Amino acid sequence: LTGEIDLFEARPCVVAETERVTDPVCGMELGIAEVTATLALDGRERAFCSQECLRRFVAAPSEYTG
Repeated sequence: LTGEIDLFEARPCVVAETERVTDPVCGMELGIAEVTATLALDGRERAFCSQECLRRFVAAPSEYTG
């Protein structure tokens, strides 16, 4: 190649969401945008699909932690 070449890169407008978390109460797999509530406990952050799952976890955390 002896001349100048214009280079282009095509990228999607929306970044694909790849990080997923699991609600410890119901086991639902959630994308980051789907998380309704979080709770930090024992140095670990947990994510929940609903306020109801958060309430169940807070009422009996030992039932949902391993």
